Amino acid sequence: MSTLQPGSTLQNGKYEIQRVLGQGGFGVTYLALQQGLNRIVAIKEFFMENFCVRNADTHHVTIATEGSRELVERYRNKFLKEARNIAKLEHPNIVSIIDVFEENSTAYYVMKYAQNGSLDDKVKREGHLSEAEATRYILKIANALRFVHQHKMTHLDVKPANILLSDNDEPWLIDFGLSKQYDTKTGEQTSSTPLGYSPGYAPIEQYMAGGAGTFSPESDIYSLGATFYKLLTGATPPDASTVANEGLPVQELKAKGVSQKTIYAIFRPWSICARTACTTWIALSACWRRGLCKDHRSSRQFSHPRNLIRFKPLLVERLRLLRACKIRICAVSLMPLIVRRWEK
Repeated sequence: MSTLQPGSTLQNGKYEIQRVLGQGGFGVTYLALQQGLNRIVAIKEFFMENFCVRNADTHHVTIATEGSRELVERYRNKFLKEARNIAKLEHPNIVSIIDVFEENSTAYYVMKYAQNGSLDDKVKREGHLSEAEATRYILKIANALRFVHQHKMTHLDVKPANILLSDNDEPWLIDFGLSKQYDTKTGEQTSSTPLGYSPGYAPIEQYMAGGAGTFSPESDIYSLGATFYKLLTGATPPDASTVANEGLPVQELKAKGVSQKTIYAIFRPWSICARTACTTWIALSACWRRGLCKDHRSSRQFSHPRNLIRFKPLLVERLRLLRACKIRICAVSLMPLIVRRWEK
């Protein structure tokens, strides 16, 4: 038995497990009833299925082999860090953490439950979303990411499956398991656990063995563009290396009747320098006001040396990764120009 069974309780009966919502390599998510408030919540449990075992009688979790203890403990600490990271991000489009606790020799955190499922579920049901509906969701998540970035964090796993829909159809960004904190001056990470990636949604640096050594908001912007593409077409975006080497699948969007303005916003081809420099909300807004910067060199945001120097460590990292992947330096990126004044 790898999961808690329906009827099991946690915190001396405070939460009663209803059923399993999902299970991955690092944890199990349950639907549960919070008895005192008589409300439905989601509970995420740390459980590395390849390294942990559960006692069917006591529900206690143990590590299968002693040699795995250090690895499991490291990821368990990361799990708790994820809970703390989400808890300090109070935003209407970021899922709220209700409780964090340790029990059964493992860790849990409790979240508000979104009964409408994820954007990925919605796309599976409907095939694809209208341009207006997809844009509304993307703008709200862009605002949430802006808030995350202001806290010197990157999410690093933005995708439709990690965006839930509340009862009133508000999108909630979830799953900060891959998130990193970084130094805004150098881009250097302040955490050291290995970096994962979601194919089709991750920028090229996340595919490298050991992950990237530097981080900035641009990684999330890339993933947001890929998410926008999925919502509009119903198709998973090609991997970053495929996009860079073979070009952009624009015809998929045209076939769905997506406007040229939105296609341009998702697929504007950027040089490596422009992509590195244009990572903040302010820069994106400036691009939009300038007519999407048909020639990025016309924007002082990109041409002024002072604005590129602050990204020097990240730029060096990008160039190294691109050379290692044998990708041309002027790599095309999924770069959505998400701004408040979308309709202007």
